[in-house]
Amino acid sequence: MTEEEQLAEATVARARAARFGTMPPRIRPDDYVESVDTRHADRDISASLELETERMLRNAG
Repeated sequence: MTEEEQLAEATVARARAARFGTMPPRIRPDDYVESVDTRHADRDISASLELETERMLRNAG
């Protein structure tokens, strides 16, 4: 990358930061902890959902 390209890229980055602000720190996949809700595994999913949530799920698809 030439010096002119680097300057142009830095100018674009500064303009983007001025317009949109800075991005929050990146969250890496290793930062997540997987969890599975197993409290209602033996029951039907509709038994553990609120009526409105169940209605939205059925209408969605």
